[in-house]
Amino acid sequence: MTTSATQPATIYPAHYINGQWVQAQSSETLPVHDSSTEALMATVPSGTAAEAEAAVLAARAAFEGWSTLPVETRAAYLDKVAAGIKARTEDLALAIAREVGMPLKMARAIQVGGPAWHWGNFAKVARNFEWEKKSAIRWWCASRLVWWAASHRGIFRSARSRSRLRRPWWRVAPWCSSPVKSRRSTP
Repeated sequence: MTTSATQPATIYPAHYINGQWVQAQSSETLPVHDSSTEALMATVPSGTAAEAEAAVLAARAAFEGWSTLPVETRAAYLDKVAAGIKARTEDLALAIAREVGMPLKMARAIQVGGPAWHWGNFAKVARNFEWEKKSAIRWWCASRLVWWAASHRGIFRSARSRSRLRRPWWRVAPWCSSPVKSRRSTP
């Protein structure tokens, strides 16, 4: 294995926006240093507000199509992400270990192994979850689940507010398959 001092710095000239690499609008870059040697590992483009806005708009537009895909299709994509992370374990672990300063064994297990496991587990949960149960109360779930989360985080503290939801969230959440919305926007 060569040391980071002998490896030339990698220059990344683009951002990944809307499914493609887009040349950065700004010529400004940010350095990425090897934490153990302080040598320059790479440079990444400094994003502009317009590039951030384009990425947000692309994500919003993609959500519409993503949310209408069948559960099995979405789970298959999650499995592909997990497989891709696993296939690149060594490259990712080495890059993380160099940049963050974490021992390679820990970077491999925690920073790469953890996300790979989580993406695969998300797919497994999606496949095994009972979707669309008791759909007549979906509107109730969406509004009450938001209330429950807020009340248990200390936002609502009155006894009157706490008494509105009589069922714990784990008994309510399986019935809720719509995105959690506020009560006003729920049909």
